[in-house]
Amino acid sequence: MLKDSQYLGKVSNISNPYYGYRFWDETKNRYITALWDASWTTANTTAKIATLSTADAAVTAVGIDGSYKSLEASAGAVNVTLTGAPIFIYSDHKVSVSSVN
Repeated sequence: MLKDSQYLGKVSNISNPYYGYRFWDETKNRYITALWDASWTTANTTAKIATLSTADAAVTAVGIDGSYKSLEASAGAVNVTLTGAPIFIYSDHKVSVSSVN
């Protein structure tokens, strides 16, 4: 997923146990934001939801298994579920993390 990407840096406004890194995909001319919850376990019954701010009408979430899901923004925000595996958010504009609950 990241082979043609350039590392841009850490995503701000999140901290341990949540992690995020931003990349730029030269071949797709899109940002890729990787997010995950390092404290997640398969026995955990409560998923954490990250609310992302975006200028895009929709972003694409790609799971570690290669599954794709389009997420439409509502009032400039989208919600993604965080697990121990990174979720990759493809977007035309940078996304930022507003909260993790």
